[in-house]
This record gives sequence, structure tokens and C-alpha cells, in this order.
Amino acid sequence: MRLSKFSQRQKANKKVGTISANAGTNLGSLEEQLAQKADEMGAKSFRITSVTGPNTLHGTAVIYK
Repeated sequence: MRLSKFSQRQKANKKVGTISANAGTNLGSLEEQLAQKADEMGAKSFRITSVTGPNTLHGTAVIYK
């Protein structure tokens, strides 16, 4: 299943948790890792809430069902 990024119409979905991931310096890679974790948890969508790190990126996201 391919998850969709958070959108206005998805605000009605219920927040079910948060996830985090680490990646190299590529933001796309971090987004893919977060999407995979969200999918594994059965989420319908996710919203990235933070990205930090100068060399290795760390990101968090809220997942929704």
C-alpha cells in the first residue's frame, strides 16, 4: 500500500501515534523510511513533524488511521 502525505481532507483521520527514523543526508531517503514505518503500522497517512541533523538526518512523523 502506498501512503499519502497529510492533506487538509485527512484532518478527520485519527492520530494513532508517532514514528521516527534516521537517514543519511538525503531528505527523500528519510521520507521513504518514515513512509515504510507508517505503512508497517497500518497508517493511512503520515505528517512529518521534524527533521534535524547536519550530517545524519533524524525525523519524526505523526501517523493517522
